[in-house]
Amino acid sequence: MILSTRILGSLEVSPIGFGTMSFTSIYSEAPEESEIFAFPRRCYNSPAVKSAEARTGAR
Repeated sequence: MILSTRILGSLEVSPIGFGTMSFTSIYSEAPEESEIFAFPRRCYNSPAVKSAEARTGAR
């Protein structure tokens, strides 16, 4: 199966999204706001993203 890609800023990404319902208080107590904003930063700074940037030349 070949997934399509999309351009998000300078990154080429898959259309598979990240669910954020766990960041609300619908299912359980919501995390601290600082953790909500820290999570995508940790993802962006992860080795997987850095590896993808190195392969594609994106920044």
